[in-house]
Amino acid sequence: MNEREGFSLLTSVNEQTLQDIEKRVKKGEITTKMTKRHFDELKQLIQSASSLAKADDKMLSMIEEESKSYFSGQKSAEEVAKLIQNRVTTYINE
Repeated sequence: MNEREGFSLLTSVNEQTLQDIEKRVKKGEITTKMTKRHFDELKQLIQSASSLAKADDKMLSMIEEESKSYFSGQKSAEEVAKLIQNRVTTYINE
C-alpha cells in the first residue's frame, strides 16, 4: 500500500523499490554513504520480515539523535549502536 511508510511484505515490491533507490544513488540523485554491501544487507533484512510492526516515534527520535554523531564522523558505528541500545533499553524498561 503506497500510502504506508516502510517496506511491503511483498518481495517483488521491495526489490523494485530498492532497485529504484540504488539507480538514483548511482545517478547522484540521492546522496548517501550506503554501499552495495549495505543495500545487500538491507535486502536480506527486509526479506526476513514476516509481520507488520508500527514504529515507535520516541525510539526513532533516539536513533536520529544518536546517529548524527556517526554521520558527522564523530563516533564509530559501534559506539553509536551501543548508545542507541542503552537508551532504547532504558526507555523500554521505564
